[in-house]
Amino acid sequence: MSDPYGWQHLRLMQQDPDRFFRELHRDQGDIARFVLGTDTCWSFAHPHALQQILTTHWRQFQKTTRFREVVSRALGAGLLLAEGAGWQRQRQAVQPVLNQAAAPTSPDVLSNGWQTRLDRWSAVNRIDLDEELRAGWMEQWLWQLTGLDPTPCVAPLRQSLRGVQSALLRQLFQVFLPPRWWPWWGRRDERQALRTFRRLTRELWEQALPGSRYHHLRQTLTTHGTSATAGLDEARTLLFNGYETTTCGLLWTLWHLARHPSWQDRVVTEIADQCHSQGPRDSTLLSACWHEALRLHPPAYLLSREVCERVEIAGRSLSAGDQVFLFLPLPHRDPRAFESPDEFRPERFLHPAAHPTAAGGWLPFGQGPRGCAGEAWAGQICQQLLLPLLRQHRLTVCEETPEPRPQFGFALAPAAPVWVARAPR
Repeated sequence: MSDPYGWQHLRLMQQDPDRFFRELHRDQGDIARFVLGTDTCWSFAHPHALQQILTTHWRQFQKTTRFREVVSRALGAGLLLAEGAGWQRQRQAVQPVLNQAAAPTSPDVLSNGWQTRLDRWSAVNRIDLDEELRAGWMEQWLWQLTGLDPTPCVAPLRQSLRGVQSALLRQLFQVFLPPRWWPWWGRRDERQALRTFRRLTRELWEQALPGSRYHHLRQTLTTHGTSATAGLDEARTLLFNGYETTTCGLLWTLWHLARHPSWQDRVVTEIADQCHSQGPRDSTLLSACWHEALRLHPPAYLLSREVCERVEIAGRSLSAGDQVFLFLPLPHRDPRAFESPDEFRPERFLHPAAHPTAAGGWLPFGQGPRGCAGEAWAGQICQQLLLPLLRQHRLTVCEETPEPRPQFGFALAPAAPVWVARAPR
């Protein structure tokens, strides 16, 4: 045993998680067991096993101790990290804010902010989807959260978020974590990024205007008797978690639509027909493309859980303290759940009865009681931002643009700029 404590596993998991988990399951099958330090770890790839973990036996699992220790240093004790009865109270407080249908001001004002960016696209032939969506979604996200002019905050917040994400990801894969009282958290640039992130989010939280999501959240948390510090933790979690994953989801959806222009045309035709008959509604076809893009490229690609009490999953006995990893690209591209699993086929999601979600095969937002609170809201954002884009511009893949290589960071993002060609409709 040249690596009895699994440090090599930790290194490989950080450097190339796709290769690590695929080789692990190639050697051991649907259920893989390995060690990290003194922890016994499990990785499950079969959709039915994932359903048991996330839905049937969800009470026997919690977020891993290491994940909560590391991420809490940046975000505090928000919903993302909560457990037990505290999680239930926080979920009840935050869910109405995410379900809030109205934008901070009128929907027309919100869309005009995005429309300004789309109008600028008319002067260029090529677009870097990654950069444009990151900047554009940050503008819209800050507007929804605060009701304030987001322009002064976009650049510093994006820069600080990059530093915070880098620090958190690096520490998640450290062999030994420093104690919480240790004053030199991360590298110097990471500490500066964290200070900037915490300062900016505090200012945005305190200055948010009536009608904004932050203002709604403040009122809701006050009703639940939540302290000001806990409220700020929720605000930071909402901004942090809602930005990166949504950006990646929008990007991969547009990338696949650029590769399949016929689907763009079908979406635009559907909306045009609706406007002529019953008035504009959400596009069923765009929703199917969104679901299929998240299947092929789930932004939150790795779910981790810690066993709270002994439980049996897929015939294996797991003990309290065992660590469980669910690497979503495996069940999402499992040929047992999906025909031609590597192909972009949005028609899989056109009929609700045929949605491959119930059996644990589609999990970009998790599943069960602990599923992502923002799933429905993220789908609304997809419609809100992408429909005007597709009505105005037709995107195709540039000949010189290679297939984007996924980068397994805090979310599943492309490793290099994603250039697409643009033409007017």
